[in-house]
Amino acid sequence: IQKRMEAAAGDNASDDLVRLRAEAEALSGKRGERTAVKRAEDQEKRERRRLVTDGWTLVLDAAAEMAGDALALAVGAERAVRNQEHIDALRAVATPDRVEFLERAIEELQLTRAELELNPRVELAAEALLIRMENARVGRAGPLVAPGRLGY
Repeated sequence: IQKRMEAAAGDNASDDLVRLRAEAEALSGKRGERTAVKRAEDQEKRERRRLVTDGWTLVLDAAAEMAGDALALAVGAERAVRNQEHIDALRAVATPDRVEFLERAIEELQLTRAELELNPRVELAAEALLIRMENARVGRAGPLVAPGRLGY
């Protein structure tokens, strides 16, 4: 997912980035070229990071929505399911013994989304989420920790 988002971000340069690249190209071999190239590279990094973070936010929101639908099924509220087209797949994970896990999964997904707004490395945030989800799945979940804080 990460590689696809980065590729998409690289293919969708803003008008500012296009302008900065053109300025750098115009200064090729002249005074100020290095500064112009650096500005374009910095802008490209910022845009890529923002687009990838936005993409992960969408992925996390969709996963939380699906977990919410599974939770609704697990507690017998089938009418509350928003993604009816996935109801058969949701039923496979929506058992009453998984209610606690599904609740925790939603919390972990929302926590990770909030962490992304603090601008960490997306790869680390995703890896930490997967570890916390596995711990929750096997019953070893620790306390939830607010974004930007270390758990003790």
